[in-house]
Amino acid sequence: DKDYKNSDSGNPLNLGGKTLTIIGNGHILDGNGRTIITSGWGSLYLTAVNIHFINGGGAITTLGGSLNLNKCSFTNNTAISSNNGGAISIYSGDTYITECNFNNNSAPSGGAIYVQSRNMNIHDCTFSDNHAADDGANMYYSPLSNEVLNIYNCHVSTGLYNTVNYDYVTTNHSHSFNDLTNKPSTTAITINYV
Repeated sequence: DKDYKNSDSGNPLNLGGKTLTIIGNGHILDGNGRTIITSGWGSLYLTAVNIHFINGGGAITTLGGSLNLNKCSFTNNTAISSNNGGAISIYSGDTYITECNFNNNSAPSGGAIYVQSRNMNIHDCTFSDNHAADDGANMYYSPLSNEVLNIYNCHVSTGLYNTVNYDYVTTNHSHSFNDLTNKPSTTAITINYV
């Protein structure tokens, strides 16, 4: 029951093949410039509640499984090298993000969140000051097939270069949006500013 800071030469917490619930009680996981949690080459089934992920080289990276985040915050996370997703990179699996805050995260694509996922659900989250060099300052979403993207009641105060980029890779996808504006002339979807 304490805060955690990765050492200068430390490796991320490799939780591949694990099913894990972390109740953070407001504690901090400080990546010190390195990825904080990874699934390695395996799947990760992670539920995290009330944790502050800061200074990560990408806070969470998962290649499969499921990710459930509730009341977490992601601040000052920057994707390492040419990786995407400053706070979160998801390459497969279902994802549920509720009541989370994303502030000052950056990456080439998906400043806060980068997704190539089956189903993505984001509810009651706040995005501010996230940055992407290419696409999706707050989120880059690239569906694989038959995906569902739901974003409800999320607020964005600022974000540089596209708020959400939705990559139409397949024709077999569905999505529903609340407080979003679809720009028909591009593949971008922008969350309304409040």
